[in-house]
Amino acid sequence: MADPSVIQALDAIQGENYLSIQTAAAVLPFDRRPAGTVVVVREGEAVTVLLAESDKVDAAKCVGVKPGQKAELPAKDVAALVARLDQIPTTERIRVGSLLAIRIGQAEYLKNDPNLDLKNFKIEVVRDGDAVVVIFSDKDAPPGTRGINRQRPSFEVALKSTDRSVIRANYTR
Repeated sequence: MADPSVIQALDAIQGENYLSIQTAAAVLPFDRRPAGTVVVVREGEAVTVLLAESDKVDAAKCVGVKPGQKAELPAKDVAALVARLDQIPTTERIRVGSLLAIRIGQAEYLKNDPNLDLKNFKIEVVRDGDAVVVIFSDKDAPPGTRGINRQRPSFEVALKSTDRSVIRANYTR
């Protein structure tokens, strides 16, 4: 059982990168890999999404796609990219398990704001006691800022960690 007095950061991702993952999901086998890591790599305008079997991104156990393409990248292209990951500054990693929580949180946020554009948000996934909380906040807000921004209001969705059912969904103040 989680310590109810401790909030633990699990993952964070820029909304624009999450949207790239959503686009890549049509090709990548997320449903066959409930565990693992997703890496979003940006080189200028080029975006590649990698799905690894574990936290360690190993080219032999990794598949990749460029959002908008209908097929996985050739293994040699994935291997070449994985070999350079440490030298690419615009890379974000997120656990596959956090993606489900974000997807549920996004659906709740859309109920309140059907015009939601996630590219303007930072998305954080934290554990708060026995709940997993997804926090959508303005990507340009100074660190530690919480609450209402009239253009991009922060929104939180708390989920039961056992079955991912929604406990609460609300704007933060």
